[in-house]
Amino acid sequence: MMGRNAFVRMAVVGLCAVTLAACGEQKTGPTRIGIMLGVPSFKDATDAFKQGMIEQGYVEGQTILFDEVSANGDENAMAQGCERFVDGRVDLIFATTNGGSGACKKAIGDSGIPMVFAIVMNPMASGIVDSMERPSGNVTGVRNALSEYVGKRVEILTQLAPHVKRVWIPITAAYPTTKHFLPPVERAARTLGLTLTTTELATPQAIIDYLAATPDAPFDAIMIPPNMAPQTKIAFDAIINYAAERNLPVIGNSAKNMREGCLFSYHVDIGEEGRIAARMADRILKDETRVPYPVVTGEPVLNINGRVAEILGLAISDDLRAFGTVLYE
Repeated sequence: MMGRNAFVRMAVVGLCAVTLAACGEQKTGPTRIGIMLGVPSFKDATDAFKQGMIEQGYVEGQTILFDEVSANGDENAMAQGCERFVDGRVDLIFATTNGGSGACKKAIGDSGIPMVFAIVMNPMASGIVDSMERPSGNVTGVRNALSEYVGKRVEILTQLAPHVKRVWIPITAAYPTTKHFLPPVERAARTLGLTLTTTELATPQAIIDYLAATPDAPFDAIMIPPNMAPQTKIAFDAIINYAAERNLPVIGNSAKNMREGCLFSYHVDIGEEGRIAARMADRILKDETRVPYPVVTGEPVLNINGRVAEILGLAISDDLRAFGTVLYE
């Protein structure tokens, strides 16, 4: 005859079999986060995410461990890094860019590992989420509404440098962000009466070679697109040096570009997106019900390089000062 204690033990074993989270799979040890840095220019976002998690009370090396992969825009590296996270059963993945987030979403499959993303354009159209308000699959994050605000870069340029009539963009047509970036910029240029010229230059060396072969600039300003090639250091430095020698304003793609010699940038605060993502990740990790969390949208900010404006002989209006922040003045 089975005693009461034996019966209880068997009941507990049976319960464990159907509720692993309460028994065999109960969380022990530090929280492990996989971080996918899609391109190096968004390092500020992953750094801010890690700092944001620490501000939530985690202690790096003790209660939280970060495994960061820098893919340098390489799709294979993104896929391999995401698969490593899933194989290692991290507790959560933080991914940046459409490419990095898409690779992680694919790798996650039905593993149940939650993902928080940042710097992702049109996440529904990109297949990263199926709803903005109630995304399924333990995936949510911070949306970059680039296509909704990028046209304003052209408007700001006309206010800062009214003499500019021709703008050049070194573009990579196949790069995932181009379809979100270029059409609204083209529409804004037409509306404001500017001539917009794009040149297909898919590698840093192609950009360097083009500039070397074009001593007389057939344009009055340069706009840095959200593509990999022009944001690599060697290509970006070549663009800045070329522009400086000819007194051409350069419109940056991030606040980081201000330190490197651009006239202005109008872009979401990458660091703030990382901090918001950290707060979302903390809530998800602590919420056993894993209810759908809505996707949020990052807000663009204007940064103007006062030193570059002075070198170019450009005045910064009171309206622009009120709208944005003037740096290095």
